[in-house]
Amino acid sequence: MNQTLINNINAKVKANDQIYFLGDFSWGTKNKIIGILEQIKCENKYFVFGNHDEEMKHESLKPYFKEMTSYKEIRVPDAECEKGYQ
Repeated sequence: MNQTLINNINAKVKANDQIYFLGDFSWGTKNKIIGILEQIKCENKYFVFGNHDEEMKHESLKPYFKEMTSYKEIRVPDAECEKGYQ
C-alpha cells in the first residue's frame, strides 16, 4: 500500500511543486518514515502535525520538510473568487 501511494504521488507531483501532508502520516518508526520520504520526488514538502504524529517530531525528520507546524493557513489563487483566492 505504501508503494502505491508513493507511486501515485510521484506520478502527479513534480519536483518543484509543493506538497502538504496534513497529519497522521505514518504509524511507523522514524527509519520507516525516512524510507518513504526519500522516495517522494517532490522537494517542497510541508507537514502539519496530526494527533498521531509523535514519531514525526523526531529531529532527524526536519531536513525532509520545508516546514513542520501544528497549524497552517494556505491561500490558493482563484480568479473566480471575490477575494482572488480561497
